[in-house]
Amino acid sequence: MLAAENRLSKKNDFDAVMQGKQRFGTKVLYMKARPNKRDASRMGIMISKKVAKSAVARNRMRRVIREEIGEHLKGMRRGCDMVFVALPGLEKLSSTEIRETVAKLIKEARTLC
Repeated sequence: MLAAENRLSKKNDFDAVMQGKQRFGTKVLYMKARPNKRDASRMGIMISKKVAKSAVARNRMRRVIREEIGEHLKGMRRGCDMVFVALPGLEKLSSTEIRETVAKLIKEARTLC
């Protein structure tokens, strides 16, 4: 689980990141990133009902993404807000494939943050 200081929680924070121009993505998941002026990087995850109707499936995807973010968080520079947005098709991937996708996106975002 991510510490409270590493989570985006307010709508304004999500909106600010989503309006940013930095986007990294694949066919099933993309990430918007934006530098911040804090000591900690913050993450958010958005998975709509269009991706998976079942709350159980959406929460499983969130847990897998959050777990992978936690593993990469220590190696990241400070001061970056990121929002991961799931697209239809993510629910068909295995946990391992989701982890690989998240790791790839984080690696791409290191150039910005």
